Amino acid sequence: MFIGHGIIGTTDWSFVVQLPDIALGSVERFEIYMNTHLHTHSFYISFLSLSVSCVKQTLYCLGYMAAYKQRLGGRTDGCATFYKRKKFNCCNSIPVDFFVNGCSVLDRPNVALLMLLEPVVDSRRTWSSSTCVCVANTHLLFNPGRGDVKLAQLMFLFAAIDEMAGMTAEPCPKYHPVILCGDLNLEPFSILYDFIVDGSLHFEGLPMKAVSGQKHDHSGHRLRLQHFLPPQVDVTDFAQFFEITEHRRNASRRRHRWRSYDESFFSGTVHHSLNLASAYDDGRPRALTAWLGDSSRSAHVDYIFYSAEQQNPAKVRSGTLSTRRMAEGVLTLSHVLQLPTREEVYHSGGLPNGKESSDHLMLMAHFILTT
Repeated sequence: MFIGHGIIGTTDWSFVVQLPDIALGSVERFEIYMNTHLHTHSFYISFLSLSVSCVKQTLYCLGYMAAYKQRLGGRTDGCATFYKRKKFNCCNSIPVDFFVNGCSVLDRPNVALLMLLEPVVDSRRTWSSSTCVCVANTHLLFNPGRGDVKLAQLMFLFAAIDEMAGMTAEPCPKYHPVILCGDLNLEPFSILYDFIVDGSLHFEGLPMKAVSGQKHDHSGHRLRLQHFLPPQVDVTDFAQFFEITEHRRNASRRRHRWRSYDESFFSGTVHHSLNLASAYDDGRPRALTAWLGDSSRSAHVDYIFYSAEQQNPAKVRSGTLSTRRMAEGVLTLSHVLQLPTREEVYHSGGLPNGKESSDHLMLMAHFILTT
């Protein structure tokens, strides 16, 4: 993931670029991608399913610092985030394992990487800590039939984001702006997608195979309370670590209504308070982010979500960029790199091809960050 940074008057702007699993152990594929896309001059990079050894030195020479989270089980790939060291300070970096002993829905090698980045205005000073951005980068489980595992991974990830991005000692704290990028292995407007953007989901009784939208199959096992996140995982139904909420309660100097332990688990409904919106128009017909080569079938499973208070449906298109205005606090979406349609990819020979070295496409969003 690249993040770029500059100053326009009193307004900060930044690029976020998500590059897919371009390496897979191949230096040649990485070189193709760098030669094709580095002209974007973006300075924050997220790689998914990346064998990081083949790219870290190259990007370090170009002025980037790196954080990397390797997948579990001795696997050589994982999630990597690179940022321009002259443009950002890293205030915190947290690797996340979606693995908890004894939890049947958190027993996979998938990982995430969280970073809290502070923009550098010039060589003499930085912005105040209130202008930090929490950037999360992940690759969730692929298995279309295990929606229970994907929901649990999302809940654990949101709890980790809540811990890093939370700024105040309140039950629902104020957050630093959040940008979430990744291959989430779920389709637009699926049950899990709606949970991300709506912030609430009653999951008990839902068919596991249908919640990600990758399958339209309502048969088989259903999500049940007794087989979901047990209290010992410490992730509440409000996508927070209960231990963190207790620390906040003890630190709070104001009176709030804090949920008890019994109120925090086993309700059958899950929530989060991150106010996330997709940077892309995910309702655009036939747009795709990935190509399943064996079946010549497209998929839309990669996303850039970000903190937004209210969505404005007005959209403007210019050239290859789609502009979409959002009304929110300090983080505003300016425009994104337009995704091709299935027909366009099909006529170019599918993915990968001579121009695109992965079966996933690059996503790029341009944000405005203001005080």
